[in-house]
Amino acid sequence: MLNSKNKLIGSFLALTLLIGIPVWQDYLHGNFLFYFTLLLGPYILYVQQKEVASTRYAWASILCGMGHLILGINILYLSAALFFVLFIIEWQYGKLNALSIYWIFILSPLTIFLFGVFSFPIRLELSRIASGLLQFVQPNLTCQGNIIVLNGAEFSVDEACMGLKMVSYSYLVFLVFIAHFEKKHQVILSKPFVIMLLSVGTLLILFANLIRIITIILFQAMPDTILHEGIGLISWLAYVILPSFWLIRFSICYFGKNYIIQSPKQLPVKSVLLVSTTALVLLTLGSYQALTKDKTPPKATIPIQLKGFEKRIAKDGVVQLRNEVALIYIKPSCAPYRADHAPNICWKGSGYSFSKEQLRTIKNKTVLAAQLKKGEDILYTAWWYDNGLHQTASQVEWRWNTLQGNGNYQLMNVTVESPELLDDYICLLMTQ
Repeated sequence: MLNSKNKLIGSFLALTLLIGIPVWQDYLHGNFLFYFTLLLGPYILYVQQKEVASTRYAWASILCGMGHLILGINILYLSAALFFVLFIIEWQYGKLNALSIYWIFILSPLTIFLFGVFSFPIRLELSRIASGLLQFVQPNLTCQGNIIVLNGAEFSVDEACMGLKMVSYSYLVFLVFIAHFEKKHQVILSKPFVIMLLSVGTLLILFANLIRIITIILFQAMPDTILHEGIGLISWLAYVILPSFWLIRFSICYFGKNYIIQSPKQLPVKSVLLVSTTALVLLTLGSYQALTKDKTPPKATIPIQLKGFEKRIAKDGVVQLRNEVALIYIKPSCAPYRADHAPNICWKGSGYSFSKEQLRTIKNKTVLAAQLKKGEDILYTAWWYDNGLHQTASQVEWRWNTLQGNGNYQLMNVTVESPELLDDYICLLMTQ
């Protein structure tokens, strides 16, 4: 019987992997963080009660699979597949601890999506706070956007200072600490308490970044130097890892609760086959939907008549307008729960680095502006979201408006070779 069960488990896992190929090839990019999170799975998830099987993850897989069919969000497909694997593990070995949802959250691109939405305003706020504190000891310091200038040296609070990797690795460490101390003391933390600890950890990450920015500026540690990287590492260890270690250990020792010991529970084979078949069918349908859906992307539209531009429409529906001094991209609208074609991602893909990011007000409307640099080549770019009636630079605002039915926000991006031209072309594109 055990041999038959192992064969069935192996078949389920193989089917899960094979069925998802049409989604995996479009979805998983093989980045180190993804595989590192997978490798940490055994240190975050552990069998809490042996020989106690449950169908909870099977139902989670089924719900995520149905959500993927309805919304077409690949994050839900990945979640459905992972929840199904966790169900198989519980069926074979016993009930797992309750950290799976947080592990899957970090594993999914949802963290990248949220970082893209909230990173810029957070970095602007960090720049403002850091410059305000530093002016007590350096009165000649100035701040514009995410650029802090001291004695002629410019320090950019870019994504490296509030990096996704630092945030994701910090959350992974938090989960490893929680799992370690829960297993050691044979207790569990309630879900609200875990969320509270992760929230406090987020504040520690922000505080560490603030200390890092201030220290880098005081020591004038320029990027790509040992001092610059060393300050970042020390700040992360001193203000994130060590405090979270003591906080999590204290919380589990004093607020951890003994979990209810359940008697051994085996699932009926019919129930296992029923929920497994349902989950696998939903994964198959989701994979087929991804394979056969219309790949033709929506096309952007030009909101106003522009003369003297060479027009080209890319495969992804992006309209490119070019003349001798300006390059304009108009990117089609997308669903509020999807990642947009933000310039800070697309231009980086072309080898440019972002700096001097700031919010600018043009014609009583706010846009995001930045400087692009690749070697000796320097460009000036600005972008905003426009639905024909309303313009905004806020990711949160356009997504919220879209959820309320006021959607079809296109991303407008204009890039020029001199800062003097930037305002002129922004005004040209701004609809009345």
